[in-house]
Amino acid sequence: SEQSAIKLLNMAPPEEENVSKWSVKDVTDWLDSISLGHKSDLIETAKFDGEKLSGASAEDLQAIGFSNLQCKKILRELESRPASGGAALQAENASLKQEMAELRAMVKSLQTQMGASKPAASTGVIAARPTTVIPFCTRAVIEGAQTQVLTVTLSPGEVLRAEPGAMVHMSYYIKMETKTGGGGGGFRRLMTGQSLFLTEFTYMGPKGSADTIALTPDFPAEIIPVNLDHYQRKIICQRGSLLASGLIDISIEFTQSFGAGFFGGEGFILQGLNGSGYVFLNARGTVLKKDLDAGEKLIVATGNLVAFSSTVKYGITNMGGGLQNDFFGGEGFFVSEMTGPGTVWVESHDMSRLWKEMQSKV
Repeated sequence: SEQSAIKLLNMAPPEEENVSKWSVKDVTDWLDSISLGHKSDLIETAKFDGEKLSGASAEDLQAIGFSNLQCKKILRELESRPASGGAALQAENASLKQEMAELRAMVKSLQTQMGASKPAASTGVIAARPTTVIPFCTRAVIEGAQTQVLTVTLSPGEVLRAEPGAMVHMSYYIKMETKTGGGGGGFRRLMTGQSLFLTEFTYMGPKGSADTIALTPDFPAEIIPVNLDHYQRKIICQRGSLLASGLIDISIEFTQSFGAGFFGGEGFILQGLNGSGYVFLNARGTVLKKDLDAGEKLIVATGNLVAFSSTVKYGITNMGGGLQNDFFGGEGFFVSEMTGPGTVWVESHDMSRLWKEMQSKV
């Protein structure tokens, strides 16, 4: 399929053999090929191109945010790269380039065929269709402190998805449609804590124009932008945490054990966000982002977990310290145990605790 072909293209390592000639994008692609794609933002922020990478020491890599284990892996992978030259290597590179050229030609052919087909009549159900990924990095603005608003600029034909009731204001040329997920998608959303329906906002203005829409969560919250491309195109969230996105897939993610579902505070079902580009999550209070190395563990209060990358293992554990901790420590009998590698997002406010506190004051 077109999506599968594009995915293969996106996962391809840099074609340039000489590391010192790599661009920043080549370096991030290479990190993705050695399972460190979730650290691409460090490379992009530091503008760490191939010239810097080829002469980098462990201290240089640590200075921009890599851990000691990640530095060792990067340097080891660099050392294991084959030296340039050699007839066998040249033949292998030529074969790879030929395969990539054929793959690009196949994608172009599929895009031409799909562009020529007539659109189906609207049925009120979300259909899988090709679309331009909204460049949220230049089109999205988050304003406010603890009660935030997301403003997105849309061009003709671009579609933004959001939870019902999230819209604050929008352009006259933006068309709103309320739909289900299609093919059981509405049921999947309901099971993962979202509304049965969602809204699609499509900009219908004249060619060359653009205008804005503003969204906000239904409770005072911080909005978290997450680029799925930096996390192997998938993250897992607590129920109800998605505010807005482009056209992505929402899947049901069952917890990895009975104990995690029964005692973990989030239930058996979490939601998986699959696709490309940015998604925007909402979280209560201050949001902390924790990057875990392979095997590194993080203990999180069950109601404070927002999301985690798909490489993180989610389980539950007892706080330890005996019955005094269990009954009077304030954290409950069980807490979430997150095991790396990967990224975990944590919120400072647990809504269930906040609600209980409010009830005690009424």
